[in-house]
Amino acid sequence: FLAIGIRYARDPNIRRGVRVGPKPRNYVDIYIPSGAGEEGAPPVPVVVAVMGGAWVIGHRAWSAALAARLKEAGVMVVAGDYR
Repeated sequence: FLAIGIRYARDPNIRRGVRVGPKPRNYVDIYIPSGAGEEGAPPVPVVVAVMGGAWVIGHRAWSAALAARLKEAGVMVVAGDYR
C-alpha cells in the first residue's frame, strides 16, 4: 500500500482535493490519463468511482489503486468523498 500512497502523493496527473460543493466533504480527486486534454487529443472515457461501505462513509483516496490502473489504461477517473 505504500507504493500506492507514494504514487497518489507524487503523480502530477492527479488533481487532488478539487472542491465541488460547499459542504465539508464536497471534494473529488481527478485522475487524468497522459495526453488527455492536449490539443488534438481524442476524448477519453470517464469513470466516477464511489468507494466505501454501506453508503455511510467514503473517502476519495480509497479509490487510488483502482483509479491508477484505469488512468494507465487511458480512462479518466473522478473519485469523490461522501457523507
